[in-house]
Amino acid sequence: MTAEVFESKTSFHDAFYARGDRLRAKFGQWDCCDPVAHVILDLVEAQTELANAIDDFANYGGSEAAIRAAMAERAAVAKKLMPAIDEHENWL
Repeated sequence: MTAEVFESKTSFHDAFYARGDRLRAKFGQWDCCDPVAHVILDLVEAQTELANAIDDFANYGGSEAAIRAAMAERAAVAKKLMPAIDEHENWL
């Protein structure tokens, strides 16, 4: 999948961190008014919870059930993104 989504001379991981650092500085300038931005933050939070569950499993004896629950939460939040985008399109 990486090759399908990412074409660059920079590694996939290095580009991820560079994008995060570059985009984080301006996020929020007008985003507090946009329901899409709120869902994006929810999705980032769900992704962080998933990363924490994987880390707990890999390093501290956490459970696969916690990973599955975090994945389900991420999927549930992701389903909210398109309705938020559709709602935002109707603002204009």
